[in-house]
Amino acid sequence: MKRSLTVLAAEAGRSLGEFLAARMGSAAEAAIAAGSVHVGGRRTRDPGGRLRAGTKVVVYDQPPAAPPFRIVYQDADCIVVDKPAGLPVSATRQSAAHALDALLVAEGRDYVGVVHRLDLDASGLVVLSRRRAANRALAAGFATHTFGRGYLALVSGRLDAEQGRWSAPVAGKRAATRFRVLERLPRATLLALDLETGRSHQIRVHTASTGHPIVGDRRHGGPPAARLMLHAATLACAGRQFEAAPPGDFTAVLADWRAV
Repeated sequence: MKRSLTVLAAEAGRSLGEFLAARMGSAAEAAIAAGSVHVGGRRTRDPGGRLRAGTKVVVYDQPPAAPPFRIVYQDADCIVVDKPAGLPVSATRQSAAHALDALLVAEGRDYVGVVHRLDLDASGLVVLSRRRAANRALAAGFATHTFGRGYLALVSGRLDAEQGRWSAPVAGKRAATRFRVLERLPRATLLALDLETGRSHQIRVHTASTGHPIVGDRRHGGPPAARLMLHAATLACAGRQFEAAPPGDFTAVLADWRAV
């Protein structure tokens, strides 16, 4: 539950503490200290911040739940996040306040830029920038393929080759994906994949075009599953190497397919 308040013209210039004390009484100080107050969409614990007319102040009955993602690394330029399946990287009309970039801004950052994207239904490592200048430099690293990206995917059927390279164009553009078999299951194959290019839905298109669509990828003919079985497991970026283990929903589906 939450309580939404709007700063009136007569209340402009008041501190947050003064504003909430007038509206809520003695509960105001504790709410601010607990991190239960968002001003203009951002959590704050500063009772002295001055308010403008029309500003939205939201007070939660308890502090909002922890964000549904894990920050793997951050510095002055970038943030590396382990994103769960189902969380969009950037805002859409349906998810304006619940996308990864919006949630990171809501934690108090002045700027969060999208450097590259990860499918809504995929999980794993994604990079966002904290400065516009850094955004351009990081985006260039992905555009020139100097940053490495490694994925895990469970594809339907059994591949004969132990490793190989797919190079079919994607959306009319050159695309290349290297693959290596990690495990052969009765009706599926677990692959490690590395991108040489970064076309939209590249892995999903390449696997489907070979007759081995990703489990859970109904758009490209994959068998149904509780989630898309695609996980961004490794990332080489700005001189650092990052790794993210597959989440529980991925390993649960994998276990089910091992038992088939």
